[in-house]
Amino acid sequence: MPSLLVVVDAVLLAAKAGAQGPPRAYDRWYVYFAIIIGASLVIRPGLSLIRKNLVAQSYQMPAGSMAPALLIGDRFIVDRLSYYFRHPYRGEIVLFRFPRDESRDFLKRVVGIPGDTVEIRAKRVFINGTLLREDYAAYDDARILSGDVDPRDNFGPTTLSREQFFVLGDNRDHSHDSRYFGPIRRDSIKGQARTIFFSWDEEVGSVRWGRAGMQVR
Repeated sequence: MPSLLVVVDAVLLAAKAGAQGPPRAYDRWYVYFAIIIGASLVIRPGLSLIRKNLVAQSYQMPAGSMAPALLIGDRFIVDRLSYYFRHPYRGEIVLFRFPRDESRDFLKRVVGIPGDTVEIRAKRVFINGTLLREDYAAYDDARILSGDVDPRDNFGPTTLSREQFFVLGDNRDHSHDSRYFGPIRRDSIKGQARTIFFSWDEEVGSVRWGRAGMQVR
């Protein structure tokens, strides 16, 4: 309806301009009509695409690797402008292209930044030899796996280059992350998870109203 009103207004303006003096080459109703239609078909979708790809985009959490920060069924906004102006900080949850299949997006938390030496000993993460405090990390398996068998609980040490980041899932015993596929590149990071706007609990078949509006931390 608003687009139709704009078209009508354009036609009236063209008619008025023609009545006030000799019409100019572009003072024709069909010229204004074509401009409006072109704007509706090209400019508006183009701006929408720009907003989607460059500013923010919504995603749904498909798995439990980031619980409890993000649960299966959470829908959240990814800020795609964050890292145009700076590098990711340690502790931020980032969306990135999966190194082994860049058509897929993964979501993990940054624990190691360029220049860091990362090591995991008996599930505890050490950065440059100092134990990293991780209030967000969750564990539900008391076993400690040998690094020779699985890198889940014992990994490294590995030193990151100037364009590498080490990422881990918060649900530490159930996450496929840098322990398995290695550090991620800076240019693979697409944005930062920001706000949960909707959450659906598939197990009980209801909305998690309390999660709507929560900041992703």
